[in-house]
Amino acid sequence: MATTISVFARGVRNPDSDTLLRSGSYYKGDILEFVTAAIDVASVADAASVTSVVSDATGVAIGDVCIGVAPLGAAADEVFDGLTVTGMVVDTAKINIVFQNDTGGALDPGSQTYRILVLKCA
Repeated sequence: MATTISVFARGVRNPDSDTLLRSGSYYKGDILEFVTAAIDVASVADAASVTSVVSDATGVAIGDVCIGVAPLGAAADEVFDGLTVTGMVVDTAKINIVFQNDTGGALDPGSQTYRILVLKCA
């Protein structure tokens, strides 16, 4: 029987056991991988995007899916301020984080530490 994973704002819940899955739990490396990276994003002009490369994302591989990117230690709405942020696994241990700006003005999220949640599919 396949296990369904539900994503919540504060973690991931395994519906078969109501256990919250976090880094260091039984499921880390089996179903989920948490990657933490310090990224200094340059100013993003309106209608443009900036891509940052995380090249030391241990445990991720082609076929895995990024399902969340969030700043640590700051509210996402304060850091992103209207930016659309997506992550893509592009190679073994390599994730591209794309910051897209469609707000009408330039935005500069600056330097932050981000946590990236990756669903292991490979």
